[in-house]
Amino acid sequence: MIHEVENSPKSPQIREGSVTKGVIWGSIVDVVGTTIFGLIFGIGYATILASQGLSEQKIIESLAQVDMFSIYNLIATSVGLLISFYAGYLCAKKSGEGIKKSITILCFVSCFFGIAVGVTVFSLSELVVLSVLTIGAIMFGANRWEVKSA
Repeated sequence: MIHEVENSPKSPQIREGSVTKGVIWGSIVDVVGTTIFGLIFGIGYATILASQGLSEQKIIESLAQVDMFSIYNLIATSVGLLISFYAGYLCAKKSGEGIKKSITILCFVSCFFGIAVGVTVFSLSELVVLSVLTIGAIMFGANRWEVKSA
């Protein structure tokens, strides 16, 4: 028996989800994820400083005045960007057809949170750089979902 195969183009699949769902899930991952990581990393960093014999006052000063290019901050920033990447990916996945809108909202939420938390530690120019990196990570994560789901 010979079966004929139809050469019909694939019908576009309708993506399930909503903008609200995407923004909520992306925000939870980004804000809660970076907060938990920041707490764990901060405790670890303080422990390392204490093991080097620094006084409590010096440890508090070191945590309050972060050098943007220290190895600890570069590691923390890299992990934070990975979390933002996953938040963008998850936001796009849960957004259905409204990916661009939900990713834009997530970028605002994440940058607002980052600026609110970092305003006492980083300079304005450092906050701008970190915000641009965060937006890039979120957009790249969303792009990975769009490529995967196409």
